[in-house]
Amino acid sequence: MKPNVAYARVGDFLLMAHPETAPTDEEWDRAVEAIREAADSGARALIVHTLGGGPNAAQRKKVAAMWEARGAMIDIAVTTPSAMVRGVITALNWFLSRPARAFATLREAMEEVGASPSQQPELIVAMEQLKDQVR
Repeated sequence: MKPNVAYARVGDFLLMAHPETAPTDEEWDRAVEAIREAADSGARALIVHTLGGGPNAAQRKKVAAMWEARGAMIDIAVTTPSAMVRGVITALNWFLSRPARAFATLREAMEEVGASPSQQPELIVAMEQLKDQVR
């Protein structure tokens, strides 16, 4: 069975991919820990691609609590074709000190979070690998 969330650290960035389905609570707890560890170790941003899946309301509260406990957030950029997910991002932003931003393309998301042109090819390849893991 394929996971409902996959993630990997690539240089200064944590990449995450979701299929159409939401992560289980166990999957989300592990993902939040990976986000915290990446942020604590100097990751500059979280770049997420989703086909529609993402955290539910209780899971969004968990990640918001993690950011609050840390005292600082990293940038978050989300790529999605889903209007519903853009609404979830809006709801998540109610709990965050820094808003996440939604984009149509990975290139736009990478530019938003400051990925240099030399970093972008590696990020694109890694994101495609993560997307393959969850499809």
